[in-house]
Amino acid sequence: ALPIFLGRPDIDLAERMLGLGARGLAKIQAGEEAAATRAIQQGLELMDETRYGATGQLPVAAAMIKYANGELRKFRSEKVSLNPPGADFVSKLEMRCAFLLEAQTSYADAIRAVDPQWAAMSGYRVGEMYRTLHRDLMMIPPNDKAKTEHDKQLFYGIMHVRYRVLLEKGNEMMKRTLALGDKTGGGAAWMKRAEALKREMDVVLEEEKATIAKFPFTEDELQKALEIMKKKAAADVARKK
Repeated sequence: ALPIFLGRPDIDLAERMLGLGARGLAKIQAGEEAAATRAIQQGLELMDETRYGATGQLPVAAAMIKYANGELRKFRSEKVSLNPPGADFVSKLEMRCAFLLEAQTSYADAIRAVDPQWAAMSGYRVGEMYRTLHRDLMMIPPNDKAKTEHDKQLFYGIMHVRYRVLLEKGNEMMKRTLALGDKTGGGAAWMKRAEALKREMDVVLEEEKATIAKFPFTEDELQKALEIMKKKAAADVARKK
């Protein structure tokens, strides 16, 4: 139905953008990345050409396009597998984070929507992305060099201290989303999801800290070990240049 709808000569700008946004979202859900990209890009170009939603709160049609663009970038980000890490782990992580930040930018635009439903959905998605990336990283097992229990504990500690910021960012986004819901009173179903995700991240953060507290080293010592690793990695890169 969407191609016929979009082909009608009498539809106005908002209707055309709604159609493109709906098509983009449908194609993403079907895993058809190329078709989703075409529809969303057309919508973004229309926004730029007409300056539709350029000032103030975004109309629903513009918010849908921005949200769909966020979904596309999220899809691309989470398609990048980090486990097993392999020799190209750093480049894959950088790629995943780049798509994540692109998605966050589009979702942030959609948060300006006149309809609080789109704001709630977008805020939730940002927090969800950070939570998913953190979970995927924490599923990476210790490498072959970690032979003793102490080595495995050290690996666990460094990984969790290094990437805890992802949980903290996700948690902060949930706080903002819930505060927005309190202010607007919209997006009730998505607010419930945000509350549940925030509770989950709170539990994970406390479990991490409790686990590390049982280890034979402190978080300060882990931070120092992490800094040494970063300096060594930077030195290795500089030598290769």
